[in-house]
Amino acid sequence: MHIISLSDLLVLVETAKWKHYYEIHISGVTPIIRAVDGVDVQTKLVYGEGRMVSTLGEIILTHHEDFEYDENDEQSFQNHSDNIKQVLTIKGVLIHDDKGRVMDSREIEDCLPSRFSDINYNVLPVTRTGNHILANVYRVYSNGVTTETQKRLAK
Repeated sequence: MHIISLSDLLVLVETAKWKHYYEIHISGVTPIIRAVDGVDVQTKLVYGEGRMVSTLGEIILTHHEDFEYDENDEQSFQNHSDNIKQVLTIKGVLIHDDKGRVMDSREIEDCLPSRFSDINYNVLPVTRTGNHILANVYRVYSNGVTTETQKRLAK
């Protein structure tokens, strides 16, 4: 495993050709009741995890977050990292500060530009077919290539 300084990492972040891709995984769909204009409406809560993976050689930086939304309601979409213990995982390198102390990933995540954490959830279609919901799970690469897996979730 390599050991580099935070300033060396930041130089790599700005000058090197990182490969970025994100993954969106739907974990489940849960029936819920929401109050809409004073009336209880039955809907489904769709939830899962998004990851932005950035690689440079053996260095892998992965940003993790959760998302949720009410089925058929784009405006209810929320992404957050409230329940995630380690928002940024780092593999292949240890990073130290200017005093030689190995840094925690929480200290490093705030130093990274948004391209290391921004996930485009617009590719997240959820459609109904019979008694099941089919969710497309995407891996989208920075060069535009997308791979897709379909996952069947109970209604």
